[in-house]
Amino acid sequence: MAIRIECVDLVKRFGPAAVLDRLSWTVEAGSLVGLVGGSGVGKTTLLRILAGLEPPSAGKVALLASGSGNADRPPPIGMVFQNLALWPHLTARQHVRCVLSSLSRREREQRAARVFEETRLPEAAWDRRPAELSGGEAQRLALARALAVQPGVLLLDEPLAQVDAPLRSDLLSLIGEVVQARGMTAVYVT
Repeated sequence: MAIRIECVDLVKRFGPAAVLDRLSWTVEAGSLVGLVGGSGVGKTTLLRILAGLEPPSAGKVALLASGSGNADRPPPIGMVFQNLALWPHLTARQHVRCVLSSLSRREREQRAARVFEETRLPEAAWDRRPAELSGGEAQRLALARALAVQPGVLLLDEPLAQVDAPLRSDLLSLIGEVVQARGMTAVYVT
């Protein structure tokens, strides 16, 4: 399901400071868009608002599903956080199971295997905890967890900032392939 993102006159204030000030912006359905800017300009704040993790002070965000006919139910959103936000006590497999709690155990296992294969997370890593994973494996796990919910929108907050250049290039290509193959709308902050 392709999702169009529309922000209209979006404002976000923290005290007297406006981090976002009347932002109007559209991301077309099925697009992979990069959002570039310096520290403190509101990129992460915008992603948090798009994800529904933080309310705007004013303005409106609409996630519009093309051809869905069900405007009452928002599309699933997957997010890869800047620090990956991996839970240290859970294995890779448990991370994915956790976000799929509404599915049967069998369905969770099948979905986990699919997203691990799609993100090229080695099978040897599936039962390891984050501290036991390499940097690239941890990045793949965070991406797999975001993709497991079959999102219409994928939000990526500097997901590759902590990996070296060759691995960054490989993972960036992987993200592009997955977004295109799934027909998702994605916003990549860097």
